[in-house]
Amino acid sequence: MSHLKFTHRLALLLALLILFPVGAWARAPQAYITNFIDNTVSVIDTATNTVTAPPVPVGQFPQGVAVTPDGAHVYVANVLDGTVSVIDTASNTVTATVPVGLFPFGVAVTPDGAHVYVANQGGGNVSVIATASNTVTATVTVGVSPTGVVVTPDGARVYVANEGDGTVSVIDTAGNAVTATVTVGGGPVGVTVTPDGARVYVGSFSGSTVSVIATASNSVTATVAVGQSPEGVAVTPDGTRVYVANFNANTVSVIATASNTVTATVTVGVNPAGVAVTPDGAHVYVANQNSNNVAMIATASNTVTGTVTVGSLPRAFGKFISSSGDATPPLTTLTAQPGTLKGRKLMTANATLTVSPGGLTIQTKCFNTHDVDVLLSATDDSSGVAQINYGSAHFVLGQQPPNPALDQSIASASGTIPFPTTGVFVLNYGAVDLAGNQETTKSALVMVNSFKGFACATQPFALAALPSSATVTVSGTLTNGSKTKPFRFKFKYGPLSAGRDRDDDDDNDAHDD
Repeated sequence: MSHLKFTHRLALLLALLILFPVGAWARAPQAYITNFIDNTVSVIDTATNTVTAPPVPVGQFPQGVAVTPDGAHVYVANVLDGTVSVIDTASNTVTATVPVGLFPFGVAVTPDGAHVYVANQGGGNVSVIATASNTVTATVTVGVSPTGVVVTPDGARVYVANEGDGTVSVIDTAGNAVTATVTVGGGPVGVTVTPDGARVYVGSFSGSTVSVIATASNSVTATVAVGQSPEGVAVTPDGTRVYVANFNANTVSVIATASNTVTATVTVGVNPAGVAVTPDGAHVYVANQNSNNVAMIATASNTVTGTVTVGSLPRAFGKFISSSGDATPPLTTLTAQPGTLKGRKLMTANATLTVSPGGLTIQTKCFNTHDVDVLLSATDDSSGVAQINYGSAHFVLGQQPPNPALDQSIASASGTIPFPTTGVFVLNYGAVDLAGNQETTKSALVMVNSFKGFACATQPFALAALPSSATVTVSGTLTNGSKTKPFRFKFKYGPLSAGRDRDDDDDNDAHDD
């Protein structure tokens, strides 16, 4: 090659790099489909809906599948030979094989990518694989015939569906010990968790229902009738919908999480097993075992838009779609600002909110103002921020904390939400980057006019940490120049609530006279 041609091509490459930044070149999410009879994994590019590589040979009867958060590896549970195959996605080759328990079924990766949890259906236990060494570092005894497994977004707990005894085991990842057992419907198989970690959805194969577990109390709060024999279960990135593959009905049920009711039923192929949602929430992929294909559902219309032929008896049980390749999630921040001051001098305080029982302590910023504005902003150094999704809901006296869906959006990297109405609210929010990644939902409490024209907004916290009923106390000291005034107020919620927004001491007037 002549020097002139080389220089020309180098200039062209530099021009392309300027026009198309490296972050925008992150490849589209890939779907990894386990073919049960072929002992292979098919790779589908979700941008083109084509099989992009030769099938990857794995172990015998591959079943469960999970992609690491960085998209670099895929872990495949091989039922018959008691192993997990580790696929390097850069080369689509198996780089390690890890012996686990008897008949491994479901598999899930922790959010930090450090560990993989494998449900061994024949052994009644869960193997814990350290991804750094691809060795089993712990084995946890659970219920009878464990199948589906999911890790909460904060990585603190693992929920395991035990098909044989109709229960879900809750594993504390810090000590790898079972801390709770929840009774659900008959023959639980598929399991998923909402992005805020507040609820776990469990498909009961023999009961044809989906149980909804509140993770704060580890109790079933709702049971939703779906199609016959539900297997795979997946939640959208915004947490508003759950998609359930009904194996013997050849359909997918769509559950609205706000009401826990089925709002749509989509006919797919024969014996749908695995189901997963793309990172942007636009499509659902369904592995149809006895059609030997994968169906794509557009979530906007809940209609099948196409199918892709794969291997023999595709199962793809688990979270089988990778991220878009952008490993830098948006960082969302919340700032409370004063609303209507109504002519008064503004006093502010960095206060403490304490929840009892439960011992949860949250920092909060308060104002002596009738209203409060909440500023949401996000940054993403890799691909940029597309929008911020949010939703809010009012605490209702005598009921459990609400978990609002992210049904509203700000079409930019920042925006202000006014709260001019009296009450205590839950605010859920999270950003979406330009690569289509939805950040794990964050939560905050917003309290308006809770104490004589007082308003507060808390720092983000895990909504799942709130107990189902409690007394919440806010205390601090208002400061305005040299003047200081202590304040304290509380509100109650839950089934035993008797009141809300009450002043503990009438002498602690928080107004600036």
